[in-house]
Amino acid sequence: MEGHIPIESAATTAIPAPGAPTASRPAPGQSVRLLLAEDNPVNSKVALLLLERMGYAVDVASNGREVLELLPRADYSLILMDCQMPEIDGYETTAIIREQEGDRHRIPIVAMTANAMAGDRERCLAVGMDDYISKPIERTRLAEMLARWVPPVPAAVSAEPSPPPGALRRELAALFLEDVPARVAELEAAVRQEDREALRRAAHQLKGTAATVGATEVARSAAELETAAGASRLEAVSGLLAGLHAALERVRSELAP
Repeated sequence: MEGHIPIESAATTAIPAPGAPTASRPAPGQSVRLLLAEDNPVNSKVALLLLERMGYAVDVASNGREVLELLPRADYSLILMDCQMPEIDGYETTAIIREQEGDRHRIPIVAMTANAMAGDRERCLAVGMDDYISKPIERTRLAEMLARWVPPVPAAVSAEPSPPPGALRRELAALFLEDVPARVAELEAAVRQEDREALRRAAHQLKGTAATVGATEVARSAAELETAAGASRLEAVSGLLAGLHAALERVRSELAP
């Protein structure tokens, strides 16, 4: 994709900033509670189900402001931080947390983002994030990342039965179809107002949701819109938006119950 580069090592390797304090790992047997910060309902549902099936207790925030409100209420072992959220994004939220911590206990913060753009790794480091995982979240990579920062939960806790094979897919498809009208409305409003940043943000959100449910054509169309907005190619947006609508119509018929 134009303007994007993979950060392969960052998806599987911790990225502590040189000279930064080391994030604290809970001792074995110590209670582990995670904070998931994700505003996309489909991505949030996927991550929450994966974490809970691994046996972790999880609280969920939909933006940076909610993260900052929840932090004093529990002793979190790790924060999974979406980079792009409304009100206060993941970068700013992380910077605020690090400033508040000072020389005290440093909570591990793991960046989550749907794609790796040039400079993302450096930006994560600069604000004080400790690790990086790309979306859509996969169980294996999630487990590898968690193993670096928090103790495993007892096998008896993590061995929860999985739901019927098609149940999660149907639930995520329903969430996706419910979320689509709002995303499309945001895209169309951004186009009318010629707001490149709002267009890029809405396209990024739709791309991530579509990728999570396997709607690859929609994800590809949304990615093209995101790239066009980022490159100021607004003259190309009308055609790309028409293509997105066509892709959405096809995927609606495929995902509708």
